[in-house]
Amino acid sequence: MFGFGIYKKRDVELYRELYESDEIMIHKLRKDIMNLEESRDLVDYIKAIKDDSIVGIVQNKDRELFALTKREDYNNLTITMKNSYRNEYPYVNVTLYKNVKVDELGVIWTANQELFVEGIFAKNKRKGNGRILINAVISYAKANQYNSIAGRIIDEDKNATPGLPDFYEEMGFTLNEEGSYFKMKL
Repeated sequence: MFGFGIYKKRDVELYRELYESDEIMIHKLRKDIMNLEESRDLVDYIKAIKDDSIVGIVQNKDRELFALTKREDYNNLTITMKNSYRNEYPYVNVTLYKNVKVDELGVIWTANQELFVEGIFAKNKRKGNGRILINAVISYAKANQYNSIAGRIIDEDKNATPGLPDFYEEMGFTLNEEGSYFKMKL
């Protein structure tokens, strides 16, 4: 009978060890599941930017880090500030205008003429996102030897962002008298 009691005690200790190891395993599995969910978000984010080329890493006034990406089609350029914590990204759409010439041999030559800013969507005002995007457009234009950058400011944008014409002047653009058209010669 004495041996039976020791055997039971050993079973109880074994059961306790198994229970504790199960609890540790359950905790590890929960942690792994949480890591997988975070990894899935990261994979989804990477899939979203796979068609873009990363220009650099930038930081706005709120010290938020963004991957500055560009997507270029034949005559369109989109520069976007992306990070994995936002659903809406600040971006700028630009149309690329080129001078196309055909020589006597039938060879087509293109010269980069002008970038036209179709729209800039900084998402949050006074955080430096618009400045980062316009600087990226200027850098792209200079690197690709464009002659000028131009754009139009519609009344709706002026009303929503009263300092918009001043912003473009600060960035080095010249505005027409009405403040509805801006241009920069490079």
